[in-house]
Amino acid sequence: MLLRIHLDMERHVCLAVTTAKGSAIAAADVIQCITVPAQTALLYGGLEVITATDAGAADLTLDWGYGGDDDLFVVAMDCDSGSAAGSVSAGAATNFAGLAVTTAQDTLDLVTAGTGVDVTTGVIRCWALVL
Repeated sequence: MLLRIHLDMERHVCLAVTTAKGSAIAAADVIQCITVPAQTALLYGGLEVITATDAGAADLTLDWGYGGDDDLFVVAMDCDSGSAAGSVSAGAATNFAGLAVTTAQDTLDLVTAGTGVDVTTGVIRCWALVL
């Protein structure tokens, strides 16, 4: 099954993160995107920039994974200022060899990294192939 979500950094993420922690998005923030049940096989996944991030995202990188491995699918996708719409990062075909199975209900997470991560705009498509 293909699971996907479009994260609008301004409308959804910034508001949710700011409300939850009381400050703007920063390095090492975990944005819980999609809930998956126990015994879900996580096969493959990726990220795509739909709308470029703003100038505040001076050194933004994103990891895409789950609670057991926060960068299972994508490690440090460059999403800083000016990342072109259409930029894509997905795991290598060999990711199937690194199959993970959730032992309890979990979430697929987007994790921010870098410095100057003050992002307020941009849309990122997060997707995963699961069984």
